[in-house]
Amino acid sequence: GESQSILFMMRRSLFISFFLLLGGMLSAQSDLTLYQLTNVPGSNLLNPGFRAEAHTAIGLPGLSSFGLQLHNSGFKLIDLIGPDVQDVNLAIQEIAASMSDVDQIALNMRPDLMYIGFGVGSGFISMGAGTYTSVQMEYPADLLQFLWPGTDDFSEMDINLSGVNYEVLNATFFHFGYQQNLFREKLSLGARAKYFYGIQNAYIEDMTAGVSSNRDEMLAETDILIWTAGVESLTDGNIDDWGAVLFPENTGLAFDFGFTYSITDRWELSASVLNLGSIEYKEDVLEQTSKGTYSFQGVAYDPSNEALNFDDLTSELDSTFGFVERTGASYKRKLPREIYASLTHSFNQRHHLSATYHMRSWNSNNYHDMGFSYQAKLGKTFHFVAGYNMINGIWNNISGGFALNMGGFQWHLMSDDVYGLIVPGETSTINIRTGFSFRFGRDRIKDRKYSHPPILPVPAGNPVEEIQPTDES
Repeated sequence: GESQSILFMMRRSLFISFFLLLGGMLSAQSDLTLYQLTNVPGSNLLNPGFRAEAHTAIGLPGLSSFGLQLHNSGFKLIDLIGPDVQDVNLAIQEIAASMSDVDQIALNMRPDLMYIGFGVGSGFISMGAGTYTSVQMEYPADLLQFLWPGTDDFSEMDINLSGVNYEVLNATFFHFGYQQNLFREKLSLGARAKYFYGIQNAYIEDMTAGVSSNRDEMLAETDILIWTAGVESLTDGNIDDWGAVLFPENTGLAFDFGFTYSITDRWELSASVLNLGSIEYKEDVLEQTSKGTYSFQGVAYDPSNEALNFDDLTSELDSTFGFVERTGASYKRKLPREIYASLTHSFNQRHHLSATYHMRSWNSNNYHDMGFSYQAKLGKTFHFVAGYNMINGIWNNISGGFALNMGGFQWHLMSDDVYGLIVPGETSTINIRTGFSFRFGRDRIKDRKYSHPPILPVPAGNPVEEIQPTDES
């Protein structure tokens, strides 16, 4: 029946998450390295108080910047399909037995489709478009025990599934921002407005469920509320107007705010808050509820490994839990909010040290990241950053990145966890961002800001020479 739509979404997400580990959104993704490499135009999207360090910046259409982050805090891919794993089902059971809390899987993709920015006096105007795609899921050990139990587990099962949270979000947005320098370039303020089209969304608003069983039947008590929007037309394959799919009536407005402040000539503080807003879903909306006590029998096992046949179990759940469906309703979802804050010490115009904090909020939960980095500008051509990050409570993430400037053309490549790109099976996070843009003209604001740098101490008796600003774009 049509109630299979959310179970289809959950089944697809579970296969992606647990078998391929393409999990990591969101709530918006962490972009610690991009926030620190401020000469990349896309950093302005993380703090509208940043300037592009050029008079004009243009991101190539569709290639402006692409970011991907995969994260699973519960286990690593090597724990699931490593050389020492003889049976995936047994491996999942061992993972569930070792879990002590609710873990998170998230997949986040953020392609910037277009970016244009240009200086106007002491201000900077930016505009463009991008997409926002994420899969977020919180799962307790009980969920793995429920989906992949051993024979003994299933015969006497007592499981609480109330810790399961899940959301899929696919949206397109258009943005317009403005940055202004004040107080002789000591303070920079910025704001951005973003208009969203919510293409698809599916989330669990309420998940109160417990499962118990004996050798004869499984008993489930549920109080579940699930919303989907833009999903039914895709699962049914009835798409007559792709324009309506890409630009539906599910719209929303959000705002970003940011600033930078030069505490002294050597120290700078910056901070931003992103995605203050929501999307209202009122097209292709399906509300699904399940509330009651249900029992069923005949759950199939795979005799080759004594584990549940997942397709048979899903079909049984579809027909047994009695989801009540209602169309024509509407609902509103807050966008995942983010906060960035950074403190930077500049030895001179070329060498800097930064400490950066990032918080992302999803479903009333906050996830925290932190990074320490060194940035260097080797002339006009090559700028790079290297650092050490904590992502969602997990340390040992070595970051790195660079911006290669070739005339007016720039290519940037960076990662919050370089090791995760090299050996993806042995880390909890995979993160990468790359893109291409054009940058024209010098940033005169930046020139004036460094026109009177501090005088370095010199031995007594020697003349003092002022450091002259370099000719960098």
